[in-house]
Amino acid sequence: MVQPASVQIHQRAGYILLETLDYPGYWDGNCLFLLAPPSPDSLQHWFCVWEREFVNRPSVNTGVLQWEVDSSASTWGGAKQPLTVEGWPKPLEVTSASARVLRTPQPPAYEAPVDVRPVETDEEWKQVRALVLTETDPADEKRRRFHRWRLDEYQHQIKAGDGCWWGGFSGAELWGAAGFFRRNGLARFQEVITARPMRGRGVCSHLVYAIATDHLDRYPNGTVVIASKHSSLADSIYARLGFREVSRQWSVIAKRA
Repeated sequence: MVQPASVQIHQRAGYILLETLDYPGYWDGNCLFLLAPPSPDSLQHWFCVWEREFVNRPSVNTGVLQWEVDSSASTWGGAKQPLTVEGWPKPLEVTSASARVLRTPQPPAYEAPVDVRPVETDEEWKQVRALVLTETDPADEKRRRFHRWRLDEYQHQIKAGDGCWWGGFSGAELWGAAGFFRRNGLARFQEVITARPMRGRGVCSHLVYAIATDHLDRYPNGTVVIASKHSSLADSIYARLGFREVSRQWSVIAKRA
């Protein structure tokens, strides 16, 4: 993941600590990234380590462990069973995401009636922010605050020259949008979103294909990375465009309430 600039990364023995001091509600930015998959029996130990790391930050009240494995290791021993750890009242949530890379894009099955171009004007950015806030938990004000903060962070990165936000426009109307960031020889998609009324019309496929093709035309030896919830509709769309799964990222989430 392309983390916002405010995420601090600390190397530890056996894991990496990620901290976002100015946003305690950012789960992926306040977590332990384990260097090896844990056994279900070791989760109690790892959440104790998490609590030790965040003991002085009581506002961080969601514990998150993450790790990454080769795509051939498609299962994890704790994924199919209810999991609990002492000190956390709710059962643990377990999720997995596919990380895919692209070298040779495969064109979409059909063209979508959108013009894909970088988002540049203040009016276009207003449409991007409205799209993101409308399509991601619109009734949850806590989540809306998070997405506003995250978009601010992405805009700071874009101003620093680290990436670009693209839109799929029909005339002046935004139908879809995606962030695209470059770092250490990799280019990574973030927040690929299509307006709900326009879904099923090829907007996502056309948007992702156009952005990836533009990048690979400029950098023929480049690598494009995208991630999505495993086995989701988005995951299947990316696979059809030529993205090949290379790893699976697992997350175990513990909530206080």
